[in-house]
Amino acid sequence: MIKNSLILSVIFLLLAPAVNAQNEKLQTVFIYNFTKHIEWPPEYSSGDFVIGVLGNSPIIEEIEKLAKSRKIGNQKIVVNKYRTIDDIGQCNIIFIPKSKSGEIG
Repeated sequence: MIKNSLILSVIFLLLAPAVNAQNEKLQTVFIYNFTKHIEWPPEYSSGDFVIGVLGNSPIIEEIEKLAKSRKIGNQKIVVNKYRTIDDIGQCNIIFIPKSKSGEIG
């Protein structure tokens, strides 16, 4: 019984990073698809399409991969990373991970 529990624990530990990586991919696809259903004001429809990320989140890598191969309309996707709420500049979308959600409000 202990052997089975140990084996299951090891399997879950090995699968956890894959589940997290899949979660970041799904969140990135959601953000990208979400942008297609927004009617952006003229000042946000030209130049680069900026996706801001607050904090050091693993989603940054996934969004940067997306930015290399996709555009939002005719706009190039740029990822800006912000350490604090006060650092946030103008962006089309801001991603705030759960670990940073306590800093807003």
